[in-house]
Amino acid sequence: MLKSKDDIIKNYNDRKLKILAKIKSLKVNINKHSFYRVLMFLLLIFCFVKMVSVNETLWQYIYGFSMIIPIVVFMLIVKNQSKIERALVFNKNYLWVIENEILALIQHQNNYSDGSIFEDDAHPYTSDLDVFGRNSIYHKINRCNTYTGMNELAAWFIDPGEIHDILNRQEAIKEGKEKIDASFTFRAFLKAQKVGFLESILAKIENELAEEIKFTQKKWMKIYVSFMPFLMLALFFLSFIGESWGWGSFIIIAIVNLTIVYSFSRNVNLIHKGFSGLGNNLQDCADAIFWDEEQNWKSEMLKINSNDNQFKNVSQEIQELATIIDQFDARMNMIVNVFLNALMVWDLRCSVKLENWYKKSSHTIVVGLKRIPKLESILSISTLHYNYPNWNFPSFINENELVAVDLAHPLIPEESVISNDYNLKIPRVDIITGSNMSGKSTFLRSIGLNIILAYTGSPVSASNFVLPKLNIVSYMRIKDSLETKTSTFKAELIRLKMILEHVTQDRNTLVLIDEMLRGTNSHDKFEGSKAFILKMINLGVPTLFATHDLQLSALEKEYLGKVKNFHFDIYIDENEMKFDYKLKEGPCNVFNAAVLLKEIGL
Repeated sequence: MLKSKDDIIKNYNDRKLKILAKIKSLKVNINKHSFYRVLMFLLLIFCFVKMVSVNETLWQYIYGFSMIIPIVVFMLIVKNQSKIERALVFNKNYLWVIENEILALIQHQNNYSDGSIFEDDAHPYTSDLDVFGRNSIYHKINRCNTYTGMNELAAWFIDPGEIHDILNRQEAIKEGKEKIDASFTFRAFLKAQKVGFLESILAKIENELAEEIKFTQKKWMKIYVSFMPFLMLALFFLSFIGESWGWGSFIIIAIVNLTIVYSFSRNVNLIHKGFSGLGNNLQDCADAIFWDEEQNWKSEMLKINSNDNQFKNVSQEIQELATIIDQFDARMNMIVNVFLNALMVWDLRCSVKLENWYKKSSHTIVVGLKRIPKLESILSISTLHYNYPNWNFPSFINENELVAVDLAHPLIPEESVISNDYNLKIPRVDIITGSNMSGKSTFLRSIGLNIILAYTGSPVSASNFVLPKLNIVSYMRIKDSLETKTSTFKAELIRLKMILEHVTQDRNTLVLIDEMLRGTNSHDKFEGSKAFILKMINLGVPTLFATHDLQLSALEKEYLGKVKNFHFDIYIDENEMKFDYKLKEGPCNVFNAAVLLKEIGL
C-alpha cells in the first residue's frame, strides 16, 4: 500500500522530534563536560598551590605527581567533549535535512541550490520548460551539496544520454528509494562540509600534492624525523636526572631543529595550503563514504567499485588523511608551532606522513571521493520518488507512439493540479487551440517536463507514461533584448531558425510550440504558422502546436491522419467564467478575450 503525503510528512515530523530531543540531550552533556573541565582546572591549581606551599619534600612530590591526574582527566574530558560537539553538529545538520523535506512537501520550497547557474536561453528547451532556476524541476529535485553533484544532476536534464543510461539510473534510483531513510545520514554528513570542499581536495590530491611533497623523499629526512623525537626525549630525561651537559645539548639541538624546519617553510606552507582547517570536513567525508561502503548496493550504477577489495577501506584512508591534517594544523598556533618543531620537527614529520599516505592511498581516495557526487545525484531523485509515491516510472518503447495517462504538471501542487490523458501518434502534428488561461501552455510544459524527468531516470507525474527516446526543442518564452538590440520578432526568428536547423539534422525530435510569431501582424502570423506546420509534416517531425488561431484547425481535414486538433475551453457558471483544464479532441469554439477585456472596462 502506497504511503499518503500525510503519512510521509508524519514520518518526517516524528524524526524531527527525535532529533530535537537528541540535540537537547547533547547540549546538556556538553554543559556537564564544561563544568567538569573547570573542576579539573581548579583541582590542578589546588595541587600546584599545595606543592609550592608545603615544606616537606615527600608532600611536594605527592602533590607534584598528583597534578598528572587532573591534567590527564582534563584531556580525556576535552577529547570526549569534542566527540559530543561533533555529534551535535551532525544532528543539527540532520535536523536541517529533515526540516527541508517537510518544507518541500508542505510549502514547496527547497533550500538546496536551484540550479540558476545552469540557465541558458540558447538551450533547445531548458529555459522554456522551467528546468533550472527558482521554482524549477531542478530546484524541486536537487539535494546535492557538492558542485560536482549539482553539475552531474544538471547534466542529466541537459543531455540525458541513451536508453541504457536512463535505465541504469532508473534502477539505481529505485534502489536508493529503498534506503532513503538511511540516506539522510549521508546527506547530513555532506551538509557539514563547505560547498566546494570536495572539488578543492580532489584538485589538491590529483594536481598539486605529488609535486609539493617531493622534498620529503630525501632519505636523510625520513631518518631525521623518525629518530629526533626519541633523541630529544632522551636528552630531556638525562637533563632531568641531573646530567650537567644534558640541558645544553637539548637547547642546541632544539635550535638546530628549528633552523632546519624553517629552512623548508616554503615547501611546508605549499603542502599545508589547501588542507588547512579541513580536518573536520575530511572526517565528515570519511563518514559519508563509510555509509556508502556499508550499503552493499546491487544496482549496476551504484555497485561499481563498491565491492572491489581495493576500495573497501576508502573511508578509513580518508580518516588517516584527516588525522594528518589535524596534526598539521597544530602549526597554526605560533607558540605550539615553535615547541613542536623544536622537539619533534613537527612540520617535516607531518609532511613525511602525508607523503607516505599519498603513495599508499591517493588513487583509491580519488576514486572514492568521485563516487560522492554520483550518489548525491541519484539520492536526489530517489528522494523525489519517496516523497511522491503516486508518481510512476515510465516505460520506453521503440514504437512511434507516446501514451500518457493521468499526466500532470510536476511543479503544480498535487492538491490543485489537473491531470490529462494524451496519445501522440508519431510523427503527427497536434494543434491545440483554446482561450486565454485555459491551460494550453501548462499542458505543453507538462508534456515536456515529464519527458525530461523520464529521461533522467526519474518517476513522472502520471499513472502511466510510455514513450520512445526523442530529443526536445521548444518555442515558448521568447524575449526581446535591449542589450543585444533584439526585438521580439527577431528573437522569434532566431528561435525558429534554431528549431528548423535542429529538426533538419535530427528528425527524431519532439517540437513544442506555444503561440508562434507573436511579434508580427495576424496575417503574417497565420501564414508563418501554417508554413511551419507544413514543414513539420513534410519532415515527419512530431509537434505540439498551441495557438489562438482557429484557422489552423482546418489543416486537420486537409492532412488527415497527419494533423489532429485538441482544445481547452471555458464554461460559464452563474455568470462566472471557469476553466476545467481538461484536454478535449477537436478545435476550440469558445474564446474569452472579449469577456476578459469587458471585465477590465474595455
